[in-house]
Amino acid sequence: MMQICINGFGITSVDVNKQNENATRFYLKSGFAITGEDLTDGAGRPYPILHLKYNEQQK
Repeated sequence: MMQICINGFGITSVDVNKQNENATRFYLKSGFAITGEDLTDGAGRPYPILHLKYNEQQK
């Protein structure tokens, strides 16, 4: 599924709630790297968001 999203649809970046450690581990193991962080979500609430980008060389 991950490769279909990346290769078929060009999805190479995701945002993850920093408190969701399972999701963060999943994406890091799948070849993504953290590229940034926001202290609030898109609505301005205090939920830190991690920005990750796929890096084929990392996988």
